[in-house]
Amino acid sequence: MADHSHAPDHAEHVDSPAELLVTFVAVAALTVLNLVISSAVENPLRLGLQLAVGTVQAVIIARTFMHMRRSDTMTYLTVGSALFFMSIMFILILSDMLTRHNGSY
Repeated sequence: MADHSHAPDHAEHVDSPAELLVTFVAVAALTVLNLVISSAVENPLRLGLQLAVGTVQAVIIARTFMHMRRSDTMTYLTVGSALFFMSIMFILILSDMLTRHNGSY
């Protein structure tokens, strides 16, 4: 049989209910803030504010449920490269959309 005496103990990676409750309250509060921004603010910065709030929500979720705060360097490298290539995709798509001269944007 296989010797599992050197298997890592995963008990230290269990999140406490208090951490999960704080995460839930933070994401819920940011969702309410996003709703307030969408209904109250009527200026061109509204989209940027909503994207910033959504980014903060995504970071909170990734750090809690993807266990990014306890990850090794390879995981950070993988996430960083994915975000880098996704930003290239968004930049290319937006540059194409914003340079069209059909007057709809």
